[in-house]
Amino acid sequence: MIKALKLLHYLGSMLLMLGCYLHLFTDTSQRAQGMLIVASCIGLGLVMMAPFPVALMIQWAKNQDSQSLPASEAASEKSSPSPAEKSSENSQDKS
Repeated sequence: MIKALKLLHYLGSMLLMLGCYLHLFTDTSQRAQGMLIVASCIGLGLVMMAPFPVALMIQWAKNQDSQSLPASEAASEKSSPSPAEKSSENSQDKS
């Protein structure tokens, strides 16, 4: 899925650059139809680019969560004694 979004991101950036080129270096944006073409290129380019950073952030958050999970489990196991240790402590307290 990330590969498809990356491809959309590249296509969107190409459309954005095309729209900027048409606006800055040609007289296309001087006519009404040219304005529509330039605005469509820039708008579609930005819309196509938008999902990729969001997907990267979600993937990063999932990786952070999976990396921190084993560390928290190990810490909780160290802080609480095992059932065998509890029973040996109870038997020593009784005598």
